[in-house]
Amino acid sequence: MIPALLLALALMIVPVGARNERLHQERSATRPRDGPRGLALRHLVERVRARVTRGRGEAAPGVAAEIDLYAECLASGLSPAVAAKIVGECSTSPVRDTWHTVAALLAIGVPPERAWAEAQVVPGLRDVAHLACHSHHSGVSFARAAAEVADDIRRAAEDRATATAERAGVLIAMPLTLCFLPAFFLLGLAPVVIGVAREIF
Repeated sequence: MIPALLLALALMIVPVGARNERLHQERSATRPRDGPRGLALRHLVERVRARVTRGRGEAAPGVAAEIDLYAECLASGLSPAVAAKIVGECSTSPVRDTWHTVAALLAIGVPPERAWAEAQVVPGLRDVAHLACHSHHSGVSFARAAAEVADDIRRAAEDRATATAERAGVLIAMPLTLCFLPAFFLLGLAPVVIGVAREIF
């Protein structure tokens, strides 16, 4: 009984990172080949995804939606400066001022490396800033890559929520286990042992 309970507790606290990484590799393996441009984009996104999954800070709530909006603005043909301005006006998150700063600097012709410098230290936007600077030189489709970064942020948030729930389950189960094990021994095993002892002696 006790080994079974210990095994159940151990299974509950196994990190979800390995499982998520395996699922991601399976999804990547099923994607069709899409040429050198697609490979370059995938390589860039994988580098950014690695930063997200290493836990370099948690993105503020709403950042993923703002990145989606920015990507859609770019996909519709708007310039990066106008897209960042629109996101800043719609944003209600703590990074709203960062979007306004990026928009203002891009509008006056500041290079992307300097325009996105403030965003380099903001979780979530750090990865978008990296993509913006890289795509400026390589021509990689920024809108598509930014959308994937937003998806990664959401998955990371879901993983954190799952891990928190699993830890809470373990913390709840441990006191219950400590309470029920003595009762099991007293009410379950003790009468059996006493009965057997009476028959023997």
